[in-house]
Amino acid sequence: MVGEISLLFLLINHYHSVNEVVLQKPVYYEIKNNIESNVTRQADVVNYLKNAPRPEKITARFFQMNNETKLQWINSLNTWTSNLLTLSYKQKTYQIDEKAKMEIVTALSNYYSIDQADRLFSVYYKRSPEGTYEYLETESISRINLIEKNLKIQNRTEGNSHVIEITGQFIDVVNGSEYVTNEIREQYFFSRTDFRLINIKRSIR
Repeated sequence: MVGEISLLFLLINHYHSVNEVVLQKPVYYEIKNNIESNVTRQADVVNYLKNAPRPEKITARFFQMNNETKLQWINSLNTWTSNLLTLSYKQKTYQIDEKAKMEIVTALSNYYSIDQADRLFSVYYKRSPEGTYEYLETESISRINLIEKNLKIQNRTEGNSHVIEITGQFIDVVNGSEYVTNEIREQYFFSRTDFRLINIKRSIR
């Protein structure tokens, strides 16, 4: 049976200022897909890619831009990547077929190296005995949108990489009353030749 399911995807278009750098907050927009089976297929991925806004591909000029622009682009990429990789979860099929996998990895490779695109995919999916890929529950792809104070953005060159490092803090509530300060650190390693992301390091403590 063909069921029309409304999917909610994150689109960053609301901002607030922290330490004079704009942090983007997600809101929702709606896309409708027709699900013909209990597996997310290539057509579903293509439909998402057709309708969802995606970040611009960057050039060498990106690394000369101000930190606010860099943060906005990274937040936008993280949101687009997360929505793409969690498509089967949003559709409640919790699995994708081989052609859908290839469509996802190909789309990711516009912004990530092939190795990094494969690593991202493997965080969210594992191959099943039936030949499909099962969705894995995992943590958010990024936490920098949670930063509430002490936001810092540093830029450096490291070997063959441009590195953008983002750090900051957010307050978490434990047991309903205890406030705990969490330190976030995320490092984005961009190739100096094609400007795609070749590695991402993340930590929270």
